[in-house]
Amino acid sequence: MSPDMVFEESNVRFNFSGAVWATKSLHDHYRICSNSLLKDVDFIVETQGEIFFVEIKNSAYAGARCPEVFEGEKIKTDKHCQDIAGKYYHSVLYPLVSRKEKKYIYLYVLETTSRVDRTSRKLIRDKIIKYLPRKFPCMPEGSKSLIDEFDIVSIDEWNRKYSQYPITRLY
Repeated sequence: MSPDMVFEESNVRFNFSGAVWATKSLHDHYRICSNSLLKDVDFIVETQGEIFFVEIKNSAYAGARCPEVFEGEKIKTDKHCQDIAGKYYHSVLYPLVSRKEKKYIYLYVLETTSRVDRTSRKLIRDKIIKYLPRKFPCMPEGSKSLIDEFDIVSIDEWNRKYSQYPITRLY
């Protein structure tokens, strides 16, 4: 396990040691460039064919910060959905200026103790998608899509779909 590709966030451990490259410090890179107000995803992970943008919100452990924000109806508000979409907009700048011509996949890992089940995650996903950049009609033919996929998954769903990059609960 490569320790520089293993990150802890929200009381879980992500193991990206099988990836080409990964970072948890995009915000640090942005601050070096300017006194930026950019908001970024928790991780950017480059694989052979994709770049994953990963955001995690986990309120399923004792001591979670502001768990009420991620429980019940609050998670479905326009503001929350806009904030999650905004993190992608700000983060996609990094691989774009790095000329990374791979498939861009935004994954939101949402783990709660409440009634946010698979059906609720799908409803939230559909709402967030409305705020994400799709291919703009004014772009030249053959332009790179700004986002290829977006999904919301629980930790267990992540571990089934992306088992090569497992998440381990630390609680």
